[in-house]
Amino acid sequence: MMESVAAGSEELNASVREISEAMMKSRDTAMSAVDQVASADTQASRRSDAANLTYCSGVWAL
Repeated sequence: MMESVAAGSEELNASVREISEAMMKSRDTAMSAVDQVASADTQASRRSDAANLTYCSGVWAL
């Protein structure tokens, strides 16, 4: 009886470790995606600002 309880406990511990590792990998993937979106947003904002500046400069030149 004790052996089966010990074996079950070991299996449960292994499952918890696997779930924990999977959650950490998921978190890392999500954080990487957030970083990529933030970078893309910054680039888009810079391009938009540059386009607006170019447009405004063209309007003022008229």
